[in-house]
Amino acid sequence: MALKLKDLFQLPHMKDLRLVAGSPGLDRTLHWVHVVELPDVMHWTLGGELLFMTGIGIRDNLAQLPRIVEACAQRKVAGLVLNVGPYIPATPPEVIELAEKMAFPLFELPWEVKLVEVTKEICNHIMSQQIEEKSIQDILESILYGDCSQPELLISRAALYDYDLAKPHRVLFIRYGGSLPPGKANLAIEQKVLEDKLKLQQIVHDTFHRGGKKVLSTARSDRLALLIPADGSMQEAQQVEAIAQSILQTAQEKLKPMQIHIGWGSPFDQLPSAKQSQEQAELALKVAMTSGKKHYFGYESLGFYKVLFNVSNRKELESFRSEVLGPLNEYDKRHGGELLPTLTAFLEDTENLSIVAEKLHIHRNTLRYRLQKVEEITGRNLGDTQDRMHLFFATIVDKYLSL
Repeated sequence: MALKLKDLFQLPHMKDLRLVAGSPGLDRTLHWVHVVELPDVMHWTLGGELLFMTGIGIRDNLAQLPRIVEACAQRKVAGLVLNVGPYIPATPPEVIELAEKMAFPLFELPWEVKLVEVTKEICNHIMSQQIEEKSIQDILESILYGDCSQPELLISRAALYDYDLAKPHRVLFIRYGGSLPPGKANLAIEQKVLEDKLKLQQIVHDTFHRGGKKVLSTARSDRLALLIPADGSMQEAQQVEAIAQSILQTAQEKLKPMQIHIGWGSPFDQLPSAKQSQEQAELALKVAMTSGKKHYFGYESLGFYKVLFNVSNRKELESFRSEVLGPLNEYDKRHGGELLPTLTAFLEDTENLSIVAEKLHIHRNTLRYRLQKVEEITGRNLGDTQDRMHLFFATIVDKYLSL
């Protein structure tokens, strides 16, 4: 993955780099480096840069530093390195205090360190990582979406980056949506959506790394596609589920209102079999998107969903939905009602009236009335196991056909 600020301390020419403020921002991704001397240069930053400043452009006027730090933070600059020496003898305490308050990473680097060597090393590292990421994406694209007729070649290419594709793997999809407000589109919002997607990718890779799994990934449209090591054991399956839970929890905390759903397929031994795991992951993802309560599924745990979603005749599904839910849809359209959403919520939450009423923000008596109306219109009894099962399957099919 991309270089982070906290990784800088591992580079040979950065051994004398010292963080003086803003440690919470060390997880920021570093896109490039610039040496700047004039405050006006800040207007040309795009975000994600690490800026170096010797102070020659603001000599005898260190009072400008707080304004520079504020401008860097506003422009989403990754961090600022002050080259302490003749022009900036030491970072002023008020600047350190401001950077700390803004959680903006502020560093000091001794004057004796040659900036040309430092910036060259960082840029080379960034470009090397970009080349590796592009090559890994190409390998995965070939496996999942292209020609996998020469698996030995793909295995050899992956081995150059310390990936062992000769071992069993499984395909996992992470779909994201809901980050862009409906009906709104401008540069600032689109930039926010792009930033959220990059943050999600970082969350995913960090989570798998903590789980001891080195994965290949590529971004396509509204999803991430990953190839993850898998031996098919119960312990490994539980670990994948724990990683999925962790990704969802972290994304919910940091990326609201982005909606995340995760699905993964069964392990495969040979690369040409990856497409079967890919199809399974696609099915598991659809179940995650329609189940309501649970936002992640593995193919092995789909149960009856395997049968339901493998129905090849879409007209049969549409006919079943119309037969069971058609009267409810017609009633809701004519009266501006909420009977179908109420029924769906009721069936998803194990029929707990209190939970459902709270979820729908209605009184329990209102909920009871709506459910009685559902029974009256559909001619089905919610207390009857078979009727309830038909209604539940129909709501699942309704969601599936709406994807």
